Amino acid sequence: MASVDVSTGARRNPGTATQDGRTGYPAEWMTPDEMKIISKRSMSRALVLFFSHLALYFASMLGILAPWPLWVSLGFCLLNGFAIGLLYLIGHEAAHRSFAPGTVLNDWLARVAFIFPAHSRSVWAEAHNVTHHRYTNVLKKDGVWEPMTLEDYRKAGPVRRAYERFERSAFGGLTFYYWGILLTRAGLPLLMDTPNKWRRFAPDIAFMLLSVATLITAIGLIGPMLDPSRTFWGSVLLGWVVPFVIGMWIISVSIYLQHTHPDILWFENEDDWSYYEAQIKGSTDVILPWALQKAFPLYQEVMDHTAHHAYMTVPIYNVPAAQAAILRTYGDDVISYKITLARYLDIVRKCKLMDPKRKCWVDFNGNPTT
Repeated sequence: MASVDVSTGARRNPGTATQDGRTGYPAEWMTPDEMKIISKRSMSRALVLFFSHLALYFASMLGILAPWPLWVSLGFCLLNGFAIGLLYLIGHEAAHRSFAPGTVLNDWLARVAFIFPAHSRSVWAEAHNVTHHRYTNVLKKDGVWEPMTLEDYRKAGPVRRAYERFERSAFGGLTFYYWGILLTRAGLPLLMDTPNKWRRFAPDIAFMLLSVATLITAIGLIGPMLDPSRTFWGSVLLGWVVPFVIGMWIISVSIYLQHTHPDILWFENEDDWSYYEAQIKGSTDVILPWALQKAFPLYQEVMDHTAHHAYMTVPIYNVPAAQAAILRTYGDDVISYKITLARYLDIVRKCKLMDPKRKCWVDFNGNPTT
């Protein structure tokens, strides 16, 4: 039976190396000295990243509410949406306890960063660290942009089919994260699993709900103070709802690209799962456009996703060095590409349903697309 590797959060499955003996474990692609350097957490770097992105959120939020023409406010909405996405990334890293030195500091940085994408730290950590990393690319267990199988799609009713078609469209990111994960796959189902989980998660859920309510109220009150023509609810709509939708779409599309590609296969049987196939070949290295890299370098670091899955405790600011080591060791086995709109639409077109029997992606009629 597979055990859990505490250094990565993923399952060790002995005997599942490739034919040439590759396993993908960190010791294979890092020397002990490299591992020591790459694993080192920096208090100063963590706090600078945290507070600078917190400042970006509040500055852009005030920009939305200031008495500008609508098109200027919408520009600030886009910037605020990116700030929400960036704070989500910081929460993601801190919830892995890899962002800063110390468990308590990481947990509180995660709680605060997760206020803005409205996440509960403990529920998210259970769904992501324990479920997604342990069962990466295992059908009906992973839950993160997990494709429906052709067989399940044919058995589904018209409403479920319609939702799957929308989720697998270019606009699926608008609904995926909250409906596709937290409400239907990894969030509420986890809470309903045992009463003990409710008790364990309740403090973080209460903190998140109270904090989000406070944030929304503050936005509703600040709006009319900056621009008397604004109402409370109009300020909430423009200052919280619109940026939130933008932020969640950015997060959803980013996660989609990290784990969806015509060359990535999903496993129906856990016995077929291997660390190398799931973590090295099942996560991507997406190269963002130059402007996005320069404007939001943290985004590029999280899109070097192979390194995060191969060694999930590496701090995000050390991910580029880890990703370079993986590319140097495994070369063409790593899915690495520059993202463009055309490439994104091609991935969306090809990655509709998974047929584990034929081990390929198929369209909604069952025709292979890869």
